[in-house]
Amino acid sequence: MNVNASKVSRRSTNQNTPTTREWRKMIATWLTKAEAGDINAFLWLGYCYNNGFGVPKDWEQSMIWYGKAARRGDASAVREIGVLLSTKSDPSEARDLRKAHRYFLRAAKLGNVAAATSVGYDFLHGVGVR
Repeated sequence: MNVNASKVSRRSTNQNTPTTREWRKMIATWLTKAEAGDINAFLWLGYCYNNGFGVPKDWEQSMIWYGKAARRGDASAVREIGVLLSTKSDPSEARDLRKAHRYFLRAAKLGNVAAATSVGYDFLHGVGVR
């Protein structure tokens, strides 16, 4: 997920963190790019909805955007879906550790090292594999 940090002015307390207004501007750009099928835009929109940056925090929207990138074979997006399933930021749903493990495994097969670590952790601790 590349964002051109040089184009983002830093007026917040942390000089590396965009302001809400800046997030909203970037989101508008990513929405335009997402309409054209840009995988990085899908990833950034999933990230923003997951964390509430420039938009209300929304687990389902995060899943939708990460899902679009995952369907195009992006290993990071597949891993992020696993993370969302294992943590369930949406309080209305229970965590699905078996499904999360399957996503981690798929992301690891696509070459995502962090997902491979999650797969190892799952097997070591019996999380989602029994």
